[in-house]
Amino acid sequence: MTTPQPPDAARRAVWIDFADHFLDTETRQELPWAALAAVEAGYSVEQARDVWVHEVWPAVGGNLLSVAGEWACWDEDWLVGRILEVLERRRPPRCTLSYLSHRLGVHFHDATWVAIEALMRALLAVEPPARRALAADLAALARHFFDFVPPDLGLHVPGRRAQLRRLYAEVFLPAFRPTVVRRAGESAAALAARVEEALR
Repeated sequence: MTTPQPPDAARRAVWIDFADHFLDTETRQELPWAALAAVEAGYSVEQARDVWVHEVWPAVGGNLLSVAGEWACWDEDWLVGRILEVLERRRPPRCTLSYLSHRLGVHFHDATWVAIEALMRALLAVEPPARRALAADLAALARHFFDFVPPDLGLHVPGRRAQLRRLYAEVFLPAFRPTVVRRAGESAAALAARVEEALR
């Protein structure tokens, strides 16, 4: 078996951005940036999913199951080395306990991947020069939805409110819906109130 080569800068960026979503902290506001890293690396959605499932998840997926998991950040050199170790090993054969454990773990974190996939598709649907601005707008909406300190959305700019309302309805809500866990008795309207209020 050949030893995997160190990644180029784009692949390394994808590994780092994807791995951040296996930290034991709130990272959903960073999902648009992970999707953008994969798009800018030239990956199709299918290729990016392979990286998520077969490279990043086996390296750091167990962190989400740890009582005292890493929450601040990964040491980037350690992370790259860990993923290279994963690539040196064979994938577990089907129908083994390790394979079943792997599949259950991937499924456990599937909502995050579903959001990244939807965000990648939205980014791929616009021209390359517009992608970074779209990712920034989606990240700002995500911070309003998930974060305690939401950013200024720049609503004083003419047309900005209508643009963000459209983006919120057409891209943000469908992409992020799988990642949202409602509290008992919480309505969808109540869940979305922070962003809705900001966009009025």
